[in-house]
Amino acid sequence: MNKQRIISIEGDLYALSILTVSDGNIERLVKARDREEDFWTGLEEFEEELSGGAVISGFLVRRRASELRVFVGNQEFSLELKSVLDNHPVALKKSKFILEPNSHYLIYEEWFSNGKFIHSLDVDIDLSNLQLGIEEQDLPNGSKKRVLNITYGDEDLQFQESTPEDVSLYVFKSDGERIDLL
Repeated sequence: MNKQRIISIEGDLYALSILTVSDGNIERLVKARDREEDFWTGLEEFEEELSGGAVISGFLVRRRASELRVFVGNQEFSLELKSVLDNHPVALKKSKFILEPNSHYLIYEEWFSNGKFIHSLDVDIDLSNLQLGIEEQDLPNGSKKRVLNITYGDEDLQFQESTPEDVSLYVFKSDGERIDLL
């Protein structure tokens, strides 16, 4: 009889979605912000595209120490993220979404407190099979966002549904103007 083993990793998560938008779409977005009804009414195509796939998502990499909680079955380990990054080989992947000059962008950011990734196996879990990767995305304002992704061997861990603690939706125009929408 196969014994199922479960590994789950919890920590602060971040997700970023970016879309290129036209001047006309910026007007639609600003009108939606200023009206009384639900923001997404009439903007379902934006909502669907933003929620359909983040440019990057993973554990938030910050300057201050943050902690990951790793559970193997019922056993819990705490990993200080800075220590993990300092003592483990990490692959760096650069910007998936390439920013074009003179373009406007719709940016959606989500922060999750105690978000969770989980993976089930039919064999004993060996923590040395955890592989770390940093994804970095350039933003139109010149800043960078970084997240840590963890895989087990060649397999991705599955995100467990979680409610964002904070969200931000804004347009960043080619002239540097930021228009907050939510």
